Amino acid sequence: MDRLHFLVFLALSITFLCFGCGIPDFESRWDAVVHHNFFCPEIEAPDSTAREYYEDGSLFSEISFRDGQIVGVSRFFHENGQLMRQTHYCHGRPHGPHITYFDDGQIDSRGYYYQGEMTGRWVYYFPDGELRELVVFSRNLEHGPFEEYHEGGYLKARGFYLQGENEHGLLYLYREDGTLKRTMRCNKGI
Repeated sequence: MDRLHFLVFLALSITFLCFGCGIPDFESRWDAVVHHNFFCPEIEAPDSTAREYYEDGSLFSEISFRDGQIVGVSRFFHENGQLMRQTHYCHGRPHGPHITYFDDGQIDSRGYYYQGEMTGRWVYYFPDGELRELVVFSRNLEHGPFEEYHEGGYLKARGFYLQGENEHGLLYLYREDGTLKRTMRCNKGI
């Protein structure tokens, strides 16, 4: 097998391994490790909590601090009182699960931070709860396999990002009915 065929085989294998098993829920082993904040084992008890409010008096944000750095879980709320965003912090940087919500309480996105940087698989949803996008991050850059979906659940695009918004390798584009529209070979972008 020549080098090109091997690289294509490897990229497709990684794509199917990452996305072929469905989306894990927050009870998966990895999520349990991250929820425990395995990488921030010290208990950082806050010494103060800051709260901000909307003009009508409802809570806008709640952020805990220790020695002037954000620690624990920070929360932001929509004007209707629903949770807008929840981020775990360690030593003043986002570290652990990060979840955003639409104003009706549905999850908008979820992913993980490691020492202040987006890392691993991030999942984005449409307001009705249907899957919109799966993408892998490394050091705040989209880097790895991705899938995008049309409203209605059909695949829109599938491929591989290389160090940011650059599609690299084979890119598959699909029509709204889920049929393959086009296959492209990308080299660090379209």
